[in-house]
Amino acid sequence: GIEIMQLDIHSLFDDVLNDPLAAFPDANALLPFGLSFCFDQDNFVDLCNGANPDDSVFFDLLHPSSRTHSLVANAVLEAKVPEPGTLLLIMLGLMGKAYFRPRQTK
Repeated sequence: GIEIMQLDIHSLFDDVLNDPLAAFPDANALLPFGLSFCFDQDNFVDLCNGANPDDSVFFDLLHPSSRTHSLVANAVLEAKVPEPGTLLLIMLGLMGKAYFRPRQTK
């Protein structure tokens, strides 16, 4: 049977945004004005003032910083999400290639 595992990334981001210093204890995760991002895309302003953008939760209003990406990756590893087997991936690829191959017209 198929086993579907869910990982609640939304709660992870909520926890980090509610207490960024708990997620990044050795960093300045809470930037000036209480912002948790480093670059204001609308005004093209660097809010980090030369600080490391990975010390913030987000690089800009949309993209998580590298450090936040690593928190998500660690959550996936802790959840022990299994990787699909190599043989299964090869079979799915061959089936997809056979199904979507160009059709010959007469």
